[in-house]
Amino acid sequence: MKFKIPQGRDDSVMVDAYNHEKQKVDIMEALVPGMKSQGILEYSSVWFVGKNMYGISWRLVQVKLHTSEKITGFSFLEDHSIKLAINSQKKNVQNP
Repeated sequence: MKFKIPQGRDDSVMVDAYNHEKQKVDIMEALVPGMKSQGILEYSSVWFVGKNMYGISWRLVQVKLHTSEKITGFSFLEDHSIKLAINSQKKNVQNP
C-alpha cells in the first residue's frame, strides 16, 4: 500500500505524530529504521487509467510511533545482574 505524507511549502511534514505515551513528537526526529507504527489514513481520491485500471490514493493523517525493538549500544547483562535475576526467579518459584 502506498500513501502520501502531506508536506508544507517549506518541506516540513504536516502529520500529527505521537509516541507510545500519547505525547506529540516530531516525526522526523522520532522515526528510526525498524520502528513499528500505526497510522490513520484518509481516502483522498480514485484514479482511472483507461477502462480497466484504477487505484485509490490515501493520505496519512495521524501516526503513533512505537519504541524500536532494535538492540543499540552495549546490551549485555553483567554477571551480577544475571545472578540476581536467576535468584529472584528461584524465589518466585519457591514462594508462589
